[in-house]
Amino acid sequence: MNKIKSIIIGTLIAVTFITVSCKKTDDQNLNKIALASKVTGTYSGNLLNSQTNATTPATIKVTTINDSLVSLYCQSSIYDTTVTMMLYENNDSIMMCYSGDDFYNEYGHNLDNHNFCNSQSNGWSSGWENNHDNWYGNSNNMWNAWNNHMNTQHKAGDRHYGAFDLSSSSCNYSFQIGGANSSIWEYFSGTIK
Repeated sequence: MNKIKSIIIGTLIAVTFITVSCKKTDDQNLNKIALASKVTGTYSGNLLNSQTNATTPATIKVTTINDSLVSLYCQSSIYDTTVTMMLYENNDSIMMCYSGDDFYNEYGHNLDNHNFCNSQSNGWSSGWENNHDNWYGNSNNMWNAWNNHMNTQHKAGDRHYGAFDLSSSSCNYSFQIGGANSSIWEYFSGTIK
């Protein structure tokens, strides 16, 4: 009888442990999936023209494409455009960079398989970090998604155009007017409605 009680108690403990472990994993995955949902919404602010210094009221509507990819639709009385951006965790900010063909057209190469959008747990290491030129940020901090992205996907001098500040619910983005050789910009700065 004692043997049966031990088996039943052991089984209950194992089932409880498995249930709690699975629930914890689900919560962790939910936080990773929620990256784009942290910035989705409409941001109201202004566009500042780099040539005239004139400001115009504007909005950027951010919509989710998937967990780490968003569409930014900027609209004002003088400007109307949409860009698609990949998101990267960076402490209390979410940084943006191009993806796909836009990334290739801007930087001259494709993203490789070392790119990730959600930060890994502190102390995470895959062993390949030491094979890269760690010119940007802390080479011992490769678990941070943005630091990893900059170190593995970019060269010094590569330009980035925007970010979200989660602590102030704000968005900043620089739109280049007239193509890659133009020096005219519309700078958006705004907060979520």
